[in-house]
Amino acid sequence: MTTNARPTFREIEVDDDFGRTMRTPGGITRSAAMARAGSDIDRVRPQVSRYVKDECARLKKALRSAQAGAQPDAALVAQAYLASQNLRDVADTAGFPLVGLIARNLCVIFEAVDAAQIDYPAAVVDCHTEALGLALSRRYEGKRPKELPELLAGLSQIVEIARAAAAQAAISGTAAG
Repeated sequence: MTTNARPTFREIEVDDDFGRTMRTPGGITRSAAMARAGSDIDRVRPQVSRYVKDECARLKKALRSAQAGAQPDAALVAQAYLASQNLRDVADTAGFPLVGLIARNLCVIFEAVDAAQIDYPAAVVDCHTEALGLALSRRYEGKRPKELPELLAGLSQIVEIARAAAAQAAISGTAAG
């Protein structure tokens, strides 16, 4: 029996500034790189927090405008989806994990609805819009989803309902026009 197991991965050297620095003797250590990244994130956190709040305002405005008419405006829904994607990508890092969860859920909802070509599920998105307002309140800002199991369970259930409706519409071929 061999004591030296063969690795199941293949290491690939990247020929960029970071890769060359990592291969240089005396280069930056992983822990130093992590510390530097952490301090960089802390330095820009106020600007990113402002960005998250601005994107949340943009998302809420787009969602409310999309709901105003009987038939949602596709451009406003697209704006809401873009804002959701932006929030999904940065909210956790900026210290808004609940906002990140809500944004991820909205992305799933928009993608499912788009794929099934069904009507915009206003009630489902309304619930997430209200949860977004709650997530931005002082009482809930910075809370992790696991600290709010009832809210997490409710939002997850709503996403599953939206997915099921989209799947059913795709199966039955009742795409809304």
